[in-house]
Amino acid sequence: MSRLTYALVATLLPLAARADTLELLGPESTVSPDGFEIAVRLIDDQGKSLDARSVQLEVQGAAAGAGRADGLARLFTITPNGDRKVTLKATTARASAARTFSVGPPGARVALKLEPAAPVKNRDTSAELTIELRNADGQPDPESAPPVLRANVGTIENLEKVAPAVYRARYVLPTTRFPEVAVVVAFSAWPHPQSVHGAFGALRVPLAAAVELPGKTEANADLTLNIAGTPFGPVRTGPDGRFKIPIVVPPGYGMASGTAVDRLGNKRSNPIDLALPPTDQLACVVNPTQLPADGQSRARVLCATSDVYGKIATGAKVALAAQRGRASAPRALDNGVVEFTYVAPAELGSGREELSASWRQGAVSAHEGLQLTLVQGPAASAVVTTPEPFVHLGGSVPLQATVKDALDRPRTGARLALVSDVGALEEVKDLGGGKLTARWRVPDEAATGPSALAVRAWGPVGFEPARIACWVEGTRLLAAVTDLAGLPVPAQPLKVGPRDVTTDAEGVVELGPVSDTDLSLRHRAWPGLTADLHIRDGAKLVFPRSSRPGSAPASLKVTLAPKVPVVVRVEVKGRAVTWWVESSDGALLEGRPVDIEVTGGRAGPTSVASGRHHFEVQGLTAPGSVAVVDTQSQVFAVAEVRP
Repeated sequence: MSRLTYALVATLLPLAARADTLELLGPESTVSPDGFEIAVRLIDDQGKSLDARSVQLEVQGAAAGAGRADGLARLFTITPNGDRKVTLKATTARASAARTFSVGPPGARVALKLEPAAPVKNRDTSAELTIELRNADGQPDPESAPPVLRANVGTIENLEKVAPAVYRARYVLPTTRFPEVAVVVAFSAWPHPQSVHGAFGALRVPLAAAVELPGKTEANADLTLNIAGTPFGPVRTGPDGRFKIPIVVPPGYGMASGTAVDRLGNKRSNPIDLALPPTDQLACVVNPTQLPADGQSRARVLCATSDVYGKIATGAKVALAAQRGRASAPRALDNGVVEFTYVAPAELGSGREELSASWRQGAVSAHEGLQLTLVQGPAASAVVTTPEPFVHLGGSVPLQATVKDALDRPRTGARLALVSDVGALEEVKDLGGGKLTARWRVPDEAATGPSALAVRAWGPVGFEPARIACWVEGTRLLAAVTDLAGLPVPAQPLKVGPRDVTTDAEGVVELGPVSDTDLSLRHRAWPGLTADLHIRDGAKLVFPRSSRPGSAPASLKVTLAPKVPVVVRVEVKGRAVTWWVESSDGALLEGRPVDIEVTGGRAGPTSVASGRHHFEVQGLTAPGSVAVVDTQSQVFAVAEVRP
């Protein structure tokens, strides 16, 4: 009876509740309005990952793509809908977790100031341009990066950072003598220099012209000119009525009023046509100026307009035309600025794209030409061959590589890197059209027998950072900086936690041994360009997951043979035999004495072309063999011949 009682008591004891938790992995810094990825982990009370397929995701301020598996974790792509905040809440039957992300760009406005504010041509040659990058609160944006600047006339040079979020440049006035309006557009790209996101500003500068106006009117009179309400003179005309009068002509005023007073006090006023060309009232800037020819990469075009006097012109109907890509309809922004989105074509073509912005105002049109460079993606695949899969220690063999990009186009300018632990690549040459040649040299001390030659292709190099990628190779963690097309960018300064590192010639930097951790990488020159890395489950989960830029290793089976003083080569096609002797590096050795032995037939007459000997085996009725022996070293080669 007591046993039954104990059994009933045991079955009534409550089971311990399982305390599952959820972890939301994602960016720690401001996220891009183009979208970002998160990973959701489900963890038991022992810290062990569970299958997260049951996770439900609630989203505010964005849209979430369908979840997909990465091991036991669940990945989601989040696309903001225009809000500055995105809130995510992940739930299961037993757990929940929530996170809020700030959506960039953090910068809201670019303020431009010119000193002097109204420089005069033919008197001033340059002016100091100050650019301040401010956030939504109107305060300096500490994460801002150097702005992209463009002026419709004149040039901008010597851009430098003088304080946090403050830059200074020199605006050089145009050398033309007539008055005009300079329109300066500044774009602060975020989070990297090839981004379409960021703040902008526009400054219109009326450039008056100081000239000495010649003319002819009444003789010996006092002449005064009035331009835009400002009098100039009087000056005394000569006996022949000729005069020269210093004036300052602001843009937009093509006529002056001249008043001549003779010796008797008689006045005569006449309008004077200053014969000035039309004012250029349009300036545009495009960013980035280099795009991958992939049919989807975008550039942002900002056009600022002014009236003939240098004031803001609103409601301007600016049009943008592209030769091969696609230009969106215009979008009117504030401050008289019109915005366009340009989408690159899928075909590389000449590698250049011409954009033309225009603004027609009656009989007068303003035009602005912009140029873009279209670039090809990096090496994505490589096929490697060698005519000699047999190499002696201390020697080398030639190899050929055919390299293509992700769209299966030949990739000129790519580079080769040896993946094998044995040997080194030498004499790498780019033949163009995605073809490269090199030699693989084997050291004297390598082990003989079957081996593998593994080579990968990478590059060519890019010039502006746009992405940071992290991945694991063996037990090491690595990172790379690439541009918008995926081309690796060398010599890029990164901050990894408190540590400063720099990418190598391949755009790669090693971060150390792999361990479960959270790691933040930040570009030191472009602080908005970041990568937040999360490693879990003994490095089984690396989020976000990436790989080394370039192709996967292409491997060849080769045989390593003992070192020899020379190499004897024999090629047979049917009865035709070609033989030669070369060094272990493949250099042809002419004039070496050899012995030739033929079984099953006899050697016919021999001819020599480019150091290679040719003959046919005569009298052959059954399969036989040819042996060529270097008499000095006794190194030989044997090949089968057939009738």
